[in-house]
Amino acid sequence: LIMSDPGLIMLVREHFPEMPIHLSVQANAVNWATVKFWQQMGLTRVILSRELSLEEIEEIRNQVPDMEIEIFVHGALCMAYSGRCLLSGYINKRDPNQGTCTNACRWEYNVQEGKEDDVGNIVHKYEPIPVQNVEPTLGIGAPTDKVFMIEEAQRPGEYMTAFEDEHGTYIMNSKDLRAIAHVERLTKMGVHSL
Repeated sequence: LIMSDPGLIMLVREHFPEMPIHLSVQANAVNWATVKFWQQMGLTRVILSRELSLEEIEEIRNQVPDMEIEIFVHGALCMAYSGRCLLSGYINKRDPNQGTCTNACRWEYNVQEGKEDDVGNIVHKYEPIPVQNVEPTLGIGAPTDKVFMIEEAQRPGEYMTAFEDEHGTYIMNSKDLRAIAHVERLTKMGVHSL
């Protein structure tokens, strides 16, 4: 089995103790201590993160000489640290962590100017907006921050939002990830910490 979820690894260890388990690249093994930890948990092989240098791989090999390690020598270098990609899921609602990556990191993009409408949606700059927000909105910043629309060359008319402020440019931002609107539901579910 190739696995990355510690909880599932624990269950397999409990119910099938002799089953060989390889740690997936999605578990982000980036140093020898991590590899040693997984060895102590009974895993037989670790697939190392693609971003590691040869020197880092060598250090892991030297520090944990009796653990099988695997590395990718070809493939995508994603917007993430080894497989925990966020870009494809954000743009296409297809989660690469569930095997449905659309390789959005390899598309050709054009940038268009955009603006925020009165309910916080980002629209093309030239679409009419009846009322413009004058107060900063959660996750976007000040009304003076630049807002852009990204259009992939092979998907004309399908825009994704990007924001720019004094700190940088963001394809994803806290507005996309915030769960404030779901606090009550999360609390009722039994979430202990928010």
